[in-house]
Amino acid sequence: MHWPLPALPERDTPLNTRCYLFGGSFDPPHLGHQVLIQGLKRMAAGSAVDHIRIMPAAQSPFKTHRDHAEAHHRLAMLELTLETLATEEAMVPGGGEGESNGAASVSAPEGRQNSVHDTGLRAVPVVIDTYELNEGGISYSVRTIRHLQKQGLDPILVIGADNLYGLEDWKEHTYLLENVAILVFMREGQSLAGLEYQRGELQKRYAVRSIELLDICPPGCASSDIRQALIAEADLLNPEEAEQDHAESFPRNLIARCLSEPVLNYIKGHGLYQA
Repeated sequence: MHWPLPALPERDTPLNTRCYLFGGSFDPPHLGHQVLIQGLKRMAAGSAVDHIRIMPAAQSPFKTHRDHAEAHHRLAMLELTLETLATEEAMVPGGGEGESNGAASVSAPEGRQNSVHDTGLRAVPVVIDTYELNEGGISYSVRTIRHLQKQGLDPILVIGADNLYGLEDWKEHTYLLENVAILVFMREGQSLAGLEYQRGELQKRYAVRSIELLDICPPGCASSDIRQALIAEADLLNPEEAEQDHAESFPRNLIARCLSEPVLNYIKGHGLYQA
């Protein structure tokens, strides 16, 4: 299922509306993405952040793998992930959430809306923006951010700890560092001390707007590992391969731990990630 994505006139967007911008390939979307979005929702609920904007990339400038899913499949799986997130959260009476700035809003079932567990804070919309998919080609964060800024948004860029170390390799990184607020979530194996040092080094070299380190560390679910596990599992289903010595438990455990049932069913139903 896909939501219509009509573009709204720039004048309909409140000036300097703040949003968390979380981009990625989502190939496939997994538990790590879901946990991060849940954490961002809790943070946004107690702040002036208006919504969380998920931006699937057309093509990452740093990823050239061939075993990827086409854009429409990644979008469909991302929609399923956010639907799962909505239904797993506590429900309270109220209306569904609408659309914002040409993006698709993912809300709870009709007649209800998402709430934040045990806090009494406001529900925060999570929207999918297909700008990069529609543009095609290599997706550069700076181009996307300039586009959103022209719409009146003040996007807060959400990146993983590994990206903080490589941020100076990004296109127009000086503009990003000096004009965009950045939130950095932890990765398994990354140290807080190392991130604080890297932040300090960037602050010495640039007029950094802000870099905040988040106390959020999503589970270690890498999309590349999941794809490899799915390929390995598909090989096990081949009778000619069944007698060979495969590390069967590893891919199955990883898949069961990191993929929601709707996403896994979609992958199998469409024959994705098979060698």
